[in-house]
Amino acid sequence: MAIRPPIKIIGLDVAIATINREILKVPAVTLAGLISGGFVIERAAKIQVPVDLGNLKASGTTIWREKASESPPRFIEPTGQTTGLAARHQQLVIGERNKLSSNPLIPEVEVLFTAAYALIVHEDLDAAHGAGQNAKYLENAVKENVDAIVAAVKGELGNFKS
Repeated sequence: MAIRPPIKIIGLDVAIATINREILKVPAVTLAGLISGGFVIERAAKIQVPVDLGNLKASGTTIWREKASESPPRFIEPTGQTTGLAARHQQLVIGERNKLSSNPLIPEVEVLFTAAYALIVHEDLDAAHGAGQNAKYLENAVKENVDAIVAAVKGELGNFKS
């Protein structure tokens, strides 16, 4: 069995810092606004995410302290059953949700992909993908939609790049 070197995440921290800096400029940030901004990121990322069976795309979700996924993901397992992947997804979502602040004065929202290989796909710039699909799907979703995300946080939903 070959041992893989640790995956180095490049660029996502810069995209997150950029959007956080822009959100700090919003005079009154609400949890509802942050959730809307999270949904903008999730949708844009799901448009760009490489698709083979669709599990990676299905594993994308937006979470906040009070609630997990809006709807259960539809995973495809080789056996045709969905329990294993769906249970793992829910476990990861609950774990991440519990890391978020429970202080209502510090609203937090997180967009994540729970597929075990999500990070590998995100950082593998050498892999071939179909048209419109690419590595860095989450990072690009943030970088390409800063204005739409900030508008969503402000409560001024509009169009965003896809």
